[in-house]
Amino acid sequence: MFGDRANHLALVTDGTKVQVWNQQRGQRTMIAQTPATATAGTGSVIRLRIACTEGSTFRFAVQGSGGVWTELAGQTDGSSLPPWDRACARGFM
Repeated sequence: MFGDRANHLALVTDGTKVQVWNQQRGQRTMIAQTPATATAGTGSVIRLRIACTEGSTFRFAVQGSGGVWTELAGQTDGSSLPPWDRACARGFM
């Protein structure tokens, strides 16, 4: 979730782990991490999900091999993101 270059929330994977990052004023903090597993029947696909409620509360999840979504980090406050720029961005890192 991209506010601007210095402020964003991110759900990322390198193929071995899934992480949730919070970056505020250019300072990045990892707020959750879990091992990555490929989704059953899809080869090496790792499915990620971001949900937003009320415009500034975010939930992040990864789908496990059994098809069950596992939430990471619980509810995450995104109110520090500039609201006029809030958008879902893919591959901006």
